[in-house]
Amino acid sequence: MIEGLSWYFCGKGVNAATSLGSFACIDAANAVAIAWAGRSGIPRHVDLLLDGSAYAKLLAARTLACLACWDRATPVLIAEAGGIPPLVDLLRDESAGAKLWAALALGNLSSRNNANKALIAKAGGIPPLVELLRGADAKLTAAVALGNLAFGNGANKALIAKAGGIPPLVKLLRDGSAHAKEMAAVTLSNLACNNDANRVEIAKAGGIPPLVKLLRAGAKLTAAVTLGHLACNNAANTVLIAKAGGIPRLVELLRDGSADEKPSAAAALRNLAHSDASRVLVAEAGGIAPLVGVLRDGSSNAKLSAAWALHYLAYNNDANAVAIAAAVGLEALVQLARRGRATVDDESLVLRVGAPGKRKAALVVAALLRACVPLEVRGQADVRDVIRDIIGPYL
Repeated sequence: MIEGLSWYFCGKGVNAATSLGSFACIDAANAVAIAWAGRSGIPRHVDLLLDGSAYAKLLAARTLACLACWDRATPVLIAEAGGIPPLVDLLRDESAGAKLWAALALGNLSSRNNANKALIAKAGGIPPLVELLRGADAKLTAAVALGNLAFGNGANKALIAKAGGIPPLVKLLRDGSAHAKEMAAVTLSNLACNNDANRVEIAKAGGIPPLVKLLRAGAKLTAAVTLGHLACNNAANTVLIAKAGGIPRLVELLRDGSADEKPSAAAALRNLAHSDASRVLVAEAGGIAPLVGVLRDGSSNAKLSAAWALHYLAYNNDANAVAIAAAVGLEALVQLARRGRATVDDESLVLRVGAPGKRKAALVVAALLRACVPLEVRGQADVRDVIRDIIGPYL
């Protein structure tokens, strides 16, 4: 098949594109072999994009889309052959199929390739992709392509928002299929990450309630990550997430979720815990005990997020500080009563608790000690004196 490539393109370009497209989509090794065969296959597909019939352009886009998804070298070859501008032009084609395959090709070309992300934006690829979001035929493909373009690229995040991409992504998140909702959430997550303006725009477009709904049933991990990005350094979004019922859902995910979901839930709660009101809500939702559990048994990333979440929950909140120490154990409570701080494995969870917090911790220690004394002797004077002597210095 590879050796016959020149012949097919000389005599029957459409047939060559058809067969090679199917061949490349089926097998990764075939795709790489096609791309590297005399380094000639890709430029000829680009020629079809430029000068072929409407059908030939569609099939060439399909083949390039399949080739671009198998390895990291092929997207570079396609870009070097000048494939990006004609693919962008194809996004404006009248054929729904041509638009779909062009969007898929551009999405694959931009995946894990920063140079191609810039080239696609320079060629004007972002506005027609946003326009596809508003249509009926290629919403999902356009959402994936825009998500790839936004990932780790601040300029593209701004361009997507400027082109009006956020409202149709929120609409897809709200009304799309289960898979479309997940892809829309991924793209919104990429747009919100390290971008204050986009966080505001996503909330303004109504993106927070459907993300919280996704926490109940759907792509829970993706929803948790996106909500965490939206809450980062944004007090207004923190309020909206709490109002939409996001905090109990995140606590539930932290407690009952998979090993992959728990770190994302912990990270989201960490960002939410910067607010005084949210600190109370996280504690009321039962978030402290599962955060301590993740701190003990989670992955390294999960432990770090849990530690920071607990640290923020204890800030300026004595009740949370004592609850955190109690969840850690008696030693942490004694530390809190004595020194106004509590640590786990040399990680400081609670810092600078004042005299009222110390007294609360001491009283909890007293209650725990009293519970250890047999019921029939608790009322004896000498028992009370012993407990008073232990906790007295901290009161």
